Amino acid sequence: MKLIFIINNAKFIGGGDYSIFKFAEHLASRGHDVTIFTSVKNAFTSKLANKKNLSIMYSGSVRGMFKGAGIIDRVWDKVYTKIVLEQFIGGGNIDFIIGYHRIGTIKTQRLAKKFNVPSAVFVFETPDWMASRLNDRWFRDYHGRFKKSWIKTKKALEKVNIIIPNSKLTGIQNEKWLNRKIESPVYPGLDTKIPDSLPEFKKENQIIYLGRLNAYKNIDILIKSLSEIKNAPKLVLCGDGEEKNNLIELANSLKINCEFKGTIGDNEKWMEIKKSLFMVFPSSFEGFGMPPMEALYCEIPCICSDIPIFHEVYKDRVEYFQEGNIKELAEKIKYLLNNPKYRSKRGKEGKFFIKTHYSWSKSAEKIEKLLSGYKNGNRTGHDYKN
Repeated sequence: MKLIFIINNAKFIGGGDYSIFKFAEHLASRGHDVTIFTSVKNAFTSKLANKKNLSIMYSGSVRGMFKGAGIIDRVWDKVYTKIVLEQFIGGGNIDFIIGYHRIGTIKTQRLAKKFNVPSAVFVFETPDWMASRLNDRWFRDYHGRFKKSWIKTKKALEKVNIIIPNSKLTGIQNEKWLNRKIESPVYPGLDTKIPDSLPEFKKENQIIYLGRLNAYKNIDILIKSLSEIKNAPKLVLCGDGEEKNNLIELANSLKINCEFKGTIGDNEKWMEIKKSLFMVFPSSFEGFGMPPMEALYCEIPCICSDIPIFHEVYKDRVEYFQEGNIKELAEKIKYLLNNPKYRSKRGKEGKFFIKTHYSWSKSAEKIEKLLSGYKNGNRTGHDYKN
């Protein structure tokens, strides 16, 4: 099949962006002709462009460079879409245009309709789901251009041909929001080449969090829980976000040893995971939640908030604490600190679980079946009510 992916990526690629790039890469490895239209060139995309059957086209972006950059990006995107992307699609023989929330969904649906090409979209969350989980933390941001983009996204999703969620829970929530059947989930995989190539590191007296520093990630709860522990280990925070300054201030006020590493490369990320005793991932909301997977693959345990998505993805292979409960999280941390044999046992069990359940190749194979099924008239959708 000849496939086009539309990915509006940022400078640093993570989360949903990363998953879609990997799906494209592994579909190309299965012999499909894949072209990615994206925004920003970086080390990750440059490396990806060397893969067989895969091409990457960059529109460029000035996002975040200066005031008014967003307006320039939006105007240029319309021009680039007209003179480059539409010309490419107009060349013919495109089997699918593929996008994901939110801008990619809207553009995918519009282009698919214009050129009479089937469309497929990956989904991760819905505004109703986010609102039910995050309450005021969500509504503080859900207004203006952001709210309008979600409204347009919903209208586009009502018209696309195939909708693919990244978990069963995501599927249930999107089916409810859109009032239409969507496909069975395609879970993300895991890149194992780098961690497999790295040596084992001597464990340091540190625990790790990996992800965005946003309010609903609850890193403040983690820092407060460490203040309940005598001689608490160092907390290594890998990621960036709007809560960073607040978290620095909180850590200083509670005298917690926190190392804010910001956004780091893959090699350093895996090194920090391997050096850590365990990971804590106290998030209130995830569509999937990949960092615990990376921890378990490195044979270190992970403590997660007790929310439904983690039970779906990780079953009983992670430790759970009641969401937002500082004292319970502190007790879980103390237990892992004081029981190295248990840590080792859970780490080994976790690695086996990840290796046998998640891989990018399995994900690409399932996507291929969904796309081929639609082309052959066999698509029925998935019934999440059963």
